[in-house]
Amino acid sequence: MSRASTDTRYRHEFAPTVEAVPAARYAVRAICSMHGVDSDGPELAVSELVTNALRHARIADYVGVLVEVTDRALDLDVSDPAPALAPQLDRPAPADDAVQGRGLLIVAAVSDHVNVFVSDDRKHVRARFNR
Repeated sequence: MSRASTDTRYRHEFAPTVEAVPAARYAVRAICSMHGVDSDGPELAVSELVTNALRHARIADYVGVLVEVTDRALDLDVSDPAPALAPQLDRPAPADDAVQGRGLLIVAAVSDHVNVFVSDDRKHVRARFNR
């Protein structure tokens, strides 16, 4: 017997203000709750990725957050309009006394897979959380 797919997509656009970080975290927490997914990793990842977008992209547009929930995984995609500033996933860890530079490393640590790509003049960082 085959099971019907329960794929669901949620798209949010946040103004480029500090309020975007807790708003994105709240949205992800609510989505996880609706689908019975542990929210700890996705909440931490969206906090780090939205913060990175605000800090590095100097956004005049919006921060996009797309959450896709399937039977197998939750995919979290954070985008911004700065494709030239795509982060390198294989860069070395920052110095022990550095006060920033760990966000993407944290996302990689709490998720099952991370990738970076450019599409439609936007940079995307996508983290997958297997169910």
